[in-house]
Amino acid sequence: MAGTSFVAAYGQAGAYEVWLIDQADAVRGGARLYIYDGARLEAGQPGTPEVINLDAAAAGVGDGPGARPHMIAFDRAYRYAVIANVVSGHVYVMRAADRKIIASIDVGEQAHHAEVSPDGRFIIVANQNGKRVARIAADFAAERFTYNRADDLDLGALEDAAHPDNAPVCPLLVGNRAYVVPRGGGLYVIGYATTPMRVLRSFGRDAIAPAGCGGTVVGNKVYINSGTAQTSGPDRRSDRGITDRSACRGCPDSGAIGSSAP
Repeated sequence: MAGTSFVAAYGQAGAYEVWLIDQADAVRGGARLYIYDGARLEAGQPGTPEVINLDAAAAGVGDGPGARPHMIAFDRAYRYAVIANVVSGHVYVMRAADRKIIASIDVGEQAHHAEVSPDGRFIIVANQNGKRVARIAADFAAERFTYNRADDLDLGALEDAAHPDNAPVCPLLVGNRAYVVPRGGGLYVIGYATTPMRVLRSFGRDAIAPAGCGGTVVGNKVYINSGTAQTSGPDRRSDRGITDRSACRGCPDSGAIGSSAP
């Protein structure tokens, strides 16, 4: 495959599937979603995957097919998948049960990664080339999704010496906050549930190296991955933890920052 993105979708009694995307151009046989049964994979018998042509599945739905589906995320119940298209601004919403794309929303220049908020009210999108964080209002029960570009947070307008390239990469959503690492280094902690969205705290590239990607939550800390082969290592700015010292119920916040390396 020219590129893959995978996630396990869990069902009843611990059953799960593994979803992978071939992100090559559709004309070269890409834009396909491959779905494997998890139990068969564990038994060493992957079998023949279910294959979904994403271009065909998105035809006639909302803003139609995007270009090069790149990353997958799910809502907390694993009932819906969101798929970001990295060469266009399209975000697909797919019903996991029947593999049907029920919405295609174009957020502009590029949708690198999309995440569903923990409460299911929003889909937050990293519009990398547009240097914007986009917000799609979501009603999964009614399967209705609304996007207004005026609600975007324009990170490009916030560039300065400490934040020289504010292309967002992958948002990490914790509670009502998004932790966004820009391509050029640094970190923005964004309150995404308010209108307008707003920056609650920021860190510069001296604190968090360029080329960041994802993050995770462990206890009361949010850990952010960043750095290249030149900046990673035990004495470099590679992985950072943000300690929760706020009153936010159940969600880490931006109280302090320190290295996670020994």
